[in-house]
Amino acid sequence: MVLPAWKDLSPLERRSPRKIYERIRAEVNSTEDEDSEQEPLLYSISVSVKDEDEDPIGSAVVTLTDSTDSDKTYTGTTGSAGGCTITNVPEGTYNVTATATDYENYEGSEALVVDGAETLNITMTDSEE
Repeated sequence: MVLPAWKDLSPLERRSPRKIYERIRAEVNSTEDEDSEQEPLLYSISVSVKDEDEDPIGSAVVTLTDSTDSDKTYTGTTGSAGGCTITNVPEGTYNVTATATDYENYEGSEALVVDGAETLNITMTDSEE
């Protein structure tokens, strides 16, 4: 916050403590309005990817795509235990996809609504050779 400099005050404002207070208060209020646009809240999404036998799938790539802006994507790759965490995901609605070698591509049937820390469980089907 930058307060008005003495030289920026009018002669009337310089003579009146009340006028100085009002000028400072106006500056503070305008600064608060500028700061009111807060950064979006960011969340972490815990992901678990398994096959139909409940065995973990490693190296699966899970992608969250913003349902209103397909240029905004958030991706994670599972480790050998089939889990990963996708971080810094803003509130919103996302389409979920997952790919893994030897499995059919996964496309979530419902959009994921992120409004807090979420857990995402994905079951993938073996691809038929």
